[in-house]
Amino acid sequence: MHLVLVSSAAALFTACGTPASAPVNTPAGAPAQSTGKGVQLNGSGATFPQPLYEDWAFAFSQIDNGVQINYSGGGSGQGKKDIVAGTVDFAGSDSKLTDEEFAKTPLQQVPTVVGAVVLAYNVEGVTTQIVLDNAVIGGIYAVSMRYLCRCDREME
Repeated sequence: MHLVLVSSAAALFTACGTPASAPVNTPAGAPAQSTGKGVQLNGSGATFPQPLYEDWAFAFSQIDNGVQINYSGGGSGQGKKDIVAGTVDFAGSDSKLTDEEFAKTPLQQVPTVVGAVVLAYNVEGVTTQIVLDNAVIGGIYAVSMRYLCRCDREME
């Protein structure tokens, strides 16, 4: 069984695989292998969750030093490419697999990490707080609003 872990901001994909080896913090190699001293799991993908995944791997190594977990943050696209190709045991991505990618392999997607997106602004001459409602924020991210003229009237 293959397992894909997905979240709204970053995702972790896991899968079962064949032996290989890759040192920590190097590009991930082929899927899990027995190292003679235990099992090595290799992953790649999004850099956003990388510090968390590395902390989890370290914490797990304190419980079971027979399992070595490696994660190489090469970007979401690389993680998706690697997990579909079967070259890693797990991969992180900021987006879920497309239907075409998902159909290529028996993966399951499960959320692991969620991160906030903060809207920041720096408008010259504005000295008071700007209050943006959901419709305005949605328009900004959807790129349907290009200009923020005055917050007390309709946006352009």
